[in-house]
Amino acid sequence: MKYDTSKTGWETIRVDYAADILEKFILEWRPTGEPFEMDTRRAFEYELAERQEQDLTISRASVIFELNKMADMGLLTWRDKTGKGGHHKVYRLAMTPHELEALVVTRLLKHVKENWPQAYAEVVPKLEDLEG
Repeated sequence: MKYDTSKTGWETIRVDYAADILEKFILEWRPTGEPFEMDTRRAFEYELAERQEQDLTISRASVIFELNKMADMGLLTWRDKTGKGGHHKVYRLAMTPHELEALVVTRLLKHVKENWPQAYAEVVPKLEDLEG
């Protein structure tokens, strides 16, 4: 997982249009009932509408690639659905929004600890002291 410190929110780990789609899943997430799902067509139409408001465009392939990347990263999960045109993937969050945030922070901190163990050991306790 790449982390871009010049960005904010979900754009720190995904390109802008993928962050928009991920945010849509998070905003629509409900703790009970049927999970919010989007197939590739619906995700593409959602993001295209978002980008057209800014006089931008996007390809359906770009959206599909990002949905698959987010599934590979464990952020989304998918199920196969058959219908007009054959098989289609239908995506949903792989976990709660809070668990998703915790996953990102855990992966980031694990990477920092593995690459700079001494600095990690010195800095993390200081960060915890700042909150107290």
